[in-house]
Amino acid sequence: MGSGLSPGEEAAMILLFLVSIILGILAMLIYGCYRLCCGEDYNTTRSNHGGSSGWLQSESRRSRVTVTIDLHEYSVRGALDALDREISRVRSDYSSFNLNIITGRGQHSPDGIARIKRAVMKHLDSEAIRWTSNTGNDGMITAFID
Repeated sequence: MGSGLSPGEEAAMILLFLVSIILGILAMLIYGCYRLCCGEDYNTTRSNHGGSSGWLQSESRRSRVTVTIDLHEYSVRGALDALDREISRVRSDYSSFNLNIITGRGQHSPDGIARIKRAVMKHLDSEAIRWTSNTGNDGMITAFID
């Protein structure tokens, strides 16, 4: 022990050093949890004036935004117009995002055919937009806008 400190003083210095390291790690964990749950996320819901019961919801999760639009009570033409408007609106703020498109399953159609869903899939293909059908929800498509 060439430090000139007594064994008790040396132990106190080591303990102080370890406590400062632990406090630094704890501060980083708290800051990381805050940014994950509060600092980067937002959730807004607003009325969509383009249709009878349409609603929009946006959620920012990490760096990619997910936007949801409900088209299931629109006419086919109205649904495609609302879809194009929403893509343009969100593209003005984000270069890439996920778009959950609620189309319905066709249960309210006279013949039970999901006309809006088929039209949306065809429209997304024509615009070269990647999409997938949701396995847990037959009435929803997720598009990946890049």
